[in-house]
Amino acid sequence: MRRAGIRKIRSRTFVADWNTTHSKSMELDGMYEPLKTRGSFGKGDPVCAEYGESGMTIVPIEERFALQDLMTDYCYAVDDLRDNAPLLDLFTEDAVLDFSDIGLPAMPGRAVHKAFYDGVFADMSHHTHYISNFRVESYAGDTATMRAYVQGLGRAKDGNEVHVHVRYRMDCVKRGGAWKIAKYWILAGMPMPGSLNEIHGER
Repeated sequence: MRRAGIRKIRSRTFVADWNTTHSKSMELDGMYEPLKTRGSFGKGDPVCAEYGESGMTIVPIEERFALQDLMTDYCYAVDDLRDNAPLLDLFTEDAVLDFSDIGLPAMPGRAVHKAFYDGVFADMSHHTHYISNFRVESYAGDTATMRAYVQGLGRAKDGNEVHVHVRYRMDCVKRGGAWKIAKYWILAGMPMPGSLNEIHGER
């Protein structure tokens, strides 16, 4: 969009198809030079350019979708509350889960993850997670870091309820052609309610 003769970028995510996006339009966005020297991406490959804390990250569009799908799959799996095997399969065997920023433990390794989610699934009657403001912060072919804002709502079987506003950060690796979570942080977005510790504090 233009305001007072100055071109502004409305969104932090820019999608470019090298064959159809004019170089001048990319140059106005400050993206032509980074896209022109974009490593292994072919000229016909649509890419995303995303602004993060460390600057601009160039990501093939199909990889961005695959990473976002991984975080979405996590939300669906943790909300299922029946079988945590599909949830655990989203992580590498040696993944680290670090929830210390919201007063819960840091957990290394599949056996510890399973024990934690076994307890969550046993205690909760309802779960709902919503993600927004998704961003790929870094991408290097077979490694990537992504973030999102999250609202998490839950009701325990004893009637206690929790509603949190947090941030997810996931360091991911590609294994056998599929993205897996290697390290997963939950970071506080707003102060945590007391009910979070009442429901999950003993894990």
